[in-house]
Amino acid sequence: MARPQKRFITRTMALLLAFLLFQGDFSLSQQDREKDRLKTSFRWAAMEYQAGKYREAVKNLQLLLSYFEEREEGKRKDIEHQDKELQGKIYLLLGAAYERLGDIHQARQNYRLSRELLENPEIEGINVGGLVEYQRIIMKKKKPVKRRIIEKPGFKPKKKRRSPVLIIVGVAVIGALVTAQLLNENKSRGDHETFTNPSYDTDQLYIQWRLVPAGEFIMGDNFYEGDTDELPLHTVSLDRYYISKYEVTFKQYDRFCEETNWVKPGDNGWGRENRPVINVTWGDASAFCNWLTRKTGKNIHLPTEAQWEKAARGIDQRRYPWGNSPKTCMKANYNCSSTTYVVGTTTKGDSPFGVSDMAGNVAEWCLDVYDPLYYFNSPGVNPLNSLPDPYVVGVDFVIRGGSWDGSQPITIRSADRWYGRYNMSQRNTPIGGLADKKSPTVGFRLVWEESY
Repeated sequence: MARPQKRFITRTMALLLAFLLFQGDFSLSQQDREKDRLKTSFRWAAMEYQAGKYREAVKNLQLLLSYFEEREEGKRKDIEHQDKELQGKIYLLLGAAYERLGDIHQARQNYRLSRELLENPEIEGINVGGLVEYQRIIMKKKKPVKRRIIEKPGFKPKKKRRSPVLIIVGVAVIGALVTAQLLNENKSRGDHETFTNPSYDTDQLYIQWRLVPAGEFIMGDNFYEGDTDELPLHTVSLDRYYISKYEVTFKQYDRFCEETNWVKPGDNGWGRENRPVINVTWGDASAFCNWLTRKTGKNIHLPTEAQWEKAARGIDQRRYPWGNSPKTCMKANYNCSSTTYVVGTTTKGDSPFGVSDMAGNVAEWCLDVYDPLYYFNSPGVNPLNSLPDPYVVGVDFVIRGGSWDGSQPITIRSADRWYGRYNMSQRNTPIGGLADKKSPTVGFRLVWEESY
């Protein structure tokens, strides 16, 4: 009887050991699955943020934080490095979502917590660098504070007498410098505003150009008042280029039609000459650019979406070309008339680079194919969402700037985006193309780049 009892004990111990080992593996598997679940939940919250669903992202991120907050305070130092990194990213994304929602206090609080946990407070695939509070808390960038001189009550500083000779000499020097600057500016304008190609001078078309210097600007809706296709904010670097001061006019476009047998668009009975050309498709506008390129030997095309926005708002992220003040009919032909204005009528609304009618009169075709999510993966240097290859039948192209018939000021903001469809199968039609978007509210302007 001893051997069967021994075998029974041995088998029992083996089964118990196997059970303990299984329990250890099971527990480890549960932990791994918990980590995977947390990471998956975070990815979903990130996708909600990218889609502009900031409230939903906040709700899910707060649920994720409960996993860490349930731990005892004394064990926080024992959190694994991977968990610590995930917790920091949760705080970072929470801060960004709160900032998008306008809750600056919560944004700052979460940014600070994120900075304590992350060495590099960033999230792969998500650009939050354009957010103001992120710059201040994470990047520690502050606005310069102007020094103020505080005077004691009753204290009056003594006025220093200045020598009349020094005043006269100073005025003369300043006058000479101002004169030299004006001469340089006039010379620069004479060099750059018009082409000098001997075979075909664009002076014949009265095209004036404005220089937009190379450099960076932040692109997108920094006021968070538009649609989600204007987000996220992202930094864009552009090479220098020239943009036409005015929208292409009927007089200029008719010249192209006469030389190429292109059908002239209708003017709705408003008149032609120096009014902006209307009722043109994206294909019509591109054909005009190609014709002018052949005539001049210069690289002339429709502005890219980024080129248009920088020329419209400058580098200080203003709401409108003239600034952030409300629109008037002296600044933009928008809900002011039942027709277009002659180009250049609203010069008080010119952009920082001296470009007219970028808000109102007519909206303008851009070179880019429209994509509501393009800002999430837009290149940082000279971005262009180019044509699909092979071509498809119908393509949506970006349209920028409000038009004369608008009723919502939101549409004349420099960050506003919309689109019109063009039938690519008609792109070589000599009669001007049969497009889905041909409107009395849409025209175009030109960009000239020095290199191809």
